[in-house]
Amino acid sequence: MTSKFDSDLKGGKLAEEVVRDILIESGYTDAKLHDTNLRDSNSKPTPEGLKELRKYDIISPVLTVEVKNDLASKEWNRAFFELFCNGKPSGLNATEADLWVHFFYGDTSTAGIWLINREVLRHYVHLDRFDKAYQVPSCGDSGLSSGFAFFPEWFQDKFTQVAKFAPNGELEHYSGDITRSLIQTALFDSAWHFPETIEMTL
Repeated sequence: MTSKFDSDLKGGKLAEEVVRDILIESGYTDAKLHDTNLRDSNSKPTPEGLKELRKYDIISPVLTVEVKNDLASKEWNRAFFELFCNGKPSGLNATEADLWVHFFYGDTSTAGIWLINREVLRHYVHLDRFDKAYQVPSCGDSGLSSGFAFFPEWFQDKFTQVAKFAPNGELEHYSGDITRSLIQTALFDSAWHFPETIEMTL
């Protein structure tokens, strides 16, 4: 299937909407963007609300999803996984989602939407972070974020691609039945034991 899509995504919210729509087309008809009622008088999430929002981006009765819109991958051709922000667990260390969906903008062979079981991803990042990636001690959010950047070959080996970005900016993805099958395979992938928090140093 093909849908018009600007490959220069400007914000995570749009990426989340794209993933939600793909999920709906794949039979997850109750999928919706995660929100919280824990807001202050200015409609901003309270600290408790922010904690709730960090758990996942998309929710359905049978599936929760974290969406990473990796805009920096277009320039660096690396897949970045944030682990801490301002010294506190964030990103991969904070999400409780079942599925991790990654928008990658690297070379043409890897540019697209990829997915993996979130527990399995944490296991791989924990195992490979020092010999198949490089540590990024300071980036984004005024330099307060940190994590690891992996090369495309590692990324391709671990993830399953469900859509690709065509040169004309269109998003090409599988039919709903095939995508649902790929999601189900990822969800039931083996989840190994791993530490609650992936450390930045040995």
